Amino acid sequence: MKNKAGLKYLLILFFGIFAGILIHKYQLPPYVNIKNLYNREILQTKHHIPSNWSIGLFEGESPLAVFDQKSNSNPIITGEIVKDRDSSEVADPFLIVENNKYYLFFEVYSKSIKQADIGLAISKDLENWEYQKIILDEDFHLSYPNVFKYQNEWYMIPESSNDFSVRLYKAINFPFEWKFEKRLLSGYRFGDPTIFQYENKWWMFVATTGNDALNLYYSNELEGPWTAHAMNPLIKNDPDNSRSAGKIFTYENKIYRFAQDDFPEYGNQVWAFEITQLSAEIYSEKIFSENPIIKKSGKGWNALGMHHFDPHFVNGKWIAFVDGFGYPEE
Repeated sequence: MKNKAGLKYLLILFFGIFAGILIHKYQLPPYVNIKNLYNREILQTKHHIPSNWSIGLFEGESPLAVFDQKSNSNPIITGEIVKDRDSSEVADPFLIVENNKYYLFFEVYSKSIKQADIGLAISKDLENWEYQKIILDEDFHLSYPNVFKYQNEWYMIPESSNDFSVRLYKAINFPFEWKFEKRLLSGYRFGDPTIFQYENKWWMFVATTGNDALNLYYSNELEGPWTAHAMNPLIKNDPDNSRSAGKIFTYENKIYRFAQDDFPEYGNQVWAFEITQLSAEIYSEKIFSENPIIKKSGKGWNALGMHHFDPHFVNGKWIAFVDGFGYPEE
C-alpha cells in the first residue's frame, strides 16, 4: 500500500512539474496572470503610489495611426481635476466639438464610494481643461458616456450595466443637464453600448456575459423597438475583441469598430476592425492591422493598459482621446 501511495504522489509531482514547464514555456493564462500581477506589484512598490486610470491625447497623420506625443504632456486629465468626488480616477473619454469649444465627457470613478458617475471638462484649445462637475449621477455605476446629436438634440447612452439595461438620456441644457428618457434594452448586464446610424437604421453593439461576447441590435427609430441581430452573438467566448472601446468611426468610406482586448486581464489594448457587411441578416468584419491601434507602454501613466479610443479631425490634424492605466513618471 505504501508503495502505491508513494507512486501516486510521485506521478502527481511529475505531472505538476511538467504542467509548470508547459505553462512557463508557452505563457499560458495562469503564467500570464501571475506575471502581470507580479509586474504590477513591482511598479507599485517602485512608485509607492496606487495605480489609476487617466486620460491622454494622441496625435498622428491618420485616425488609425496616432501616438503619444511628448508635447501633449500626457496624461492631460487625471482624477485630481475632479472637485466634487474624492479619490477619483477618470476614463472612457468622449469628445464633442460645439460652438468653438471642446466638451469632454468621461467616467469619474470614486474609490471612496466605489461607484462611477459621468463628469465633464471644457477647453478652448485642447490644452487647458477646466473641470465643470458631475453631470450625470445615478444610484448605480455609470461609465462610457456615448454622447451624440440627432435632429438637433443631444443624447447620451452611458453604460448602466448595474441597472441591467441600456438607458437613453436627453440634454435639457447641454452639456450640463440631462433627463432620463427610457430604457432601450433590459434584462442583462449590457457592457459599453455603442450606437450609430447606417442605411436608415440605428445599430447598437453591446457586450454581454462579462467581456467575452458581442451582440448587435437594430431599430428603425432611436427609441425602439430594438431587435436582436440574426447572427447574435456575433462573437462569443473571446475576450480579445468583444467589448467596445469607443464610437463607431467612418474613415475613407470605411466603417471601423474599436474593441478592447481583455485577455489575459481587463483593459490591455485596443484593436480596430473594419465592418465589411452590415444588414439585419448578415454581419462581418475584418481586423484592420496585426498590431493593436493603442497599447500599454510598460511605463508611466499608461504602463499597464489602455482600453478606449476616440478619434477626431481637429484644426487640420488627427487626434484621439485615449485612456491609460499606470503610474506617473518619476
